[in-house]
Order: sequence, then structure tokens, then C-alpha cells
Amino acid sequence: MSRRDKVPAIPSDIAMLALRLWHERRWRDRHFRAFSDLFADPAWNLLLDLLVSESEGRSVSTTAACMASGVAASTALRYINLLEERDLVMRVPDPSDARRMFVKLSPVGRREMIAYLRLIEGQR
Repeated sequence: MSRRDKVPAIPSDIAMLALRLWHERRWRDRHFRAFSDLFADPAWNLLLDLLVSESEGRSVSTTAACMASGVAASTALRYINLLEERDLVMRVPDPSDARRMFVKLSPVGRREMIAYLRLIEGQR
């Protein structure tokens, strides 16, 4: 495994920051429910959800990833495809059900999320 392919573990402080950001987005969405179309950020919602889920040891089905994005399933699937094309996420088959796919952060996506969250953590 090369250095580029090495998969970093998600440090607990980064997982907690990601979870807090995820909750803040949900609180904002509930508070500004009448204006929800102004705050759509499906790619970021997906990345945060995948990081939090991975830190908790949970797999995320494609359906659950679509729900986490906060947009319609067709739009969410487009974002998943785009994130996959940009090597930030990857799809992996469910070993117990060949009909289902999981979405997870790619090694690049995990590294970039950790690096970004470290950056904003240092700005506080």
C-alpha cells in the first residue's frame, strides 16, 4: 500500500466536530424550514454523514446516503455520482445482499475531510 493509498483512521476529535457540524445543519434546516431551498448543500451533507457514520462503524446504503443529502433522491444520486467521479466517495457492494450498495468515503475523501476539519478546528 503506497502512502497515497493509506487510509487514515478518523480521530475522535474530528469525528465529534463532524457530528457537531452535522447537527448544526439539521438545527438550521429545522429553524429555517420555510426557507430550506436557500440552504441546500447536498454534497457537504453527504460527506459529513459518511464521515460520522464511518466513525461510528455504521455502513451507509445508497438510499440512506440520498436521505442524508437533504435533497430529492434523483438529485442526491447525481451528487453521489459526481463525488464518486471526483474520488471523494466510493460504492461498495453489500456482502450480505447483492442488490444493495453502500456508499463510503474513499481514501482521498477521508483524508480531505480530516484535513479540512483539522483546518477549521485550528481556526477556533
